[in-house]
Amino acid sequence: MLIFYTIFIMIIFIIYIRANACKCTNENNYIICNKCGVDVDENYNYCPNCKEQIKKKCNNCEMLIHTNWRKCPYCDE
Repeated sequence: MLIFYTIFIMIIFIIYIRANACKCTNENNYIICNKCGVDVDENYNYCPNCKEQIKKKCNNCEMLIHTNWRKCPYCDE
């Protein structure tokens, strides 16, 4: 019986992890707003739903990059 409960808890845990996995982008050229979770066109700089900033200018090359990126892919800064 203990084995059954252990397996059951493991299955629930796996389902929970998969359900809460990062869904940063999808196949329709949309990104998900970090604040409200709405699908936003990747060309937008701000979320039309909550007005959260989605893109910012790189300090070095001034290209627009996503706010959650650590490095600029254009200049590697």
